[in-house]
Amino acid sequence: MGQKCPKDLFPSPSSHKINNKAFENGIVEKAWEDFLEKDALHAEKNNIVVALKYIHDNLLSPSLSVREVAEKNKIKTHCFYDRFADEVTLNGNARRTPREYITWARMQVARRILEHGACDLKEVASKVGFNSYRSFSRACRKHLGCNPSEAQKEHVMRKASGRSERKGISLLELMEMFPDEKAACRWFETIRWPDGERFCPRCGCMNSCEVKNRKPMPYWCPDCRSYFSVKTGTTMQRSRLPLRKWVFALHLSTTNLKGVSSMKLHRDLRITQSAAWYMQQRIRAGWSLGSEELLSGDV
Repeated sequence: MGQKCPKDLFPSPSSHKINNKAFENGIVEKAWEDFLEKDALHAEKNNIVVALKYIHDNLLSPSLSVREVAEKNKIKTHCFYDRFADEVTLNGNARRTPREYITWARMQVARRILEHGACDLKEVASKVGFNSYRSFSRACRKHLGCNPSEAQKEHVMRKASGRSERKGISLLELMEMFPDEKAACRWFETIRWPDGERFCPRCGCMNSCEVKNRKPMPYWCPDCRSYFSVKTGTTMQRSRLPLRKWVFALHLSTTNLKGVSSMKLHRDLRITQSAAWYMQQRIRAGWSLGSEELLSGDV
């Protein structure tokens, strides 16, 4: 009871070919096949199994009726209602009549079609077996919790740039990567000296040594007799702010779609507003370094 049915039991409904240009890529058939593979249910009793198979084969036909299914199984309609409701459940907690199951199944196919983006909603209603857009809209509100246009918009927004398709590091992951100042310093050093060969940013000397108490800076160059750190020669050179706060400032500045204000950095990093403004200017100055060629393609 309530189990998924094997896809190979239900052949593709060839009697419902898609001719409309909006569905020329077989969106309805793909949605139908995906429904059979993931959501369609089957029962244990033979007569209900046959009934479900007939429902699935003719699911997209507007003329499909419970009486027709009952007649194909040689069962009286009222008896078929009781047997079907006793055998078939959805979500494991509710009896479903044949009509309720047919409507639910059609809405699962419709939901998959709406996920593909812009489609004519009246055309979607007719393709999944509804006789009118009003009945389709009513079923959509019942099973999807919103009207068809809202459901379509929701799926489009989920796929929009900057939402579900964005890939990157979350704030929680960033906090785990940089639990303290030492972790941030090691990360900046691997970026600055990827081969592990530390050099002086002033003279390029490879024979630098570490300073025991790391004051005034952690490294000493014997050639030019000067101290340096991973900040030396970068836009962070004159900053006394911890490197860990620079990491978070960089993350917020590069992942926020509309940019980040100095007041937000001031609140989130617990620094003064003037320091936050300075960080922003330094980060933007770093972005401007390098090639000045214009970007090509979609920007």
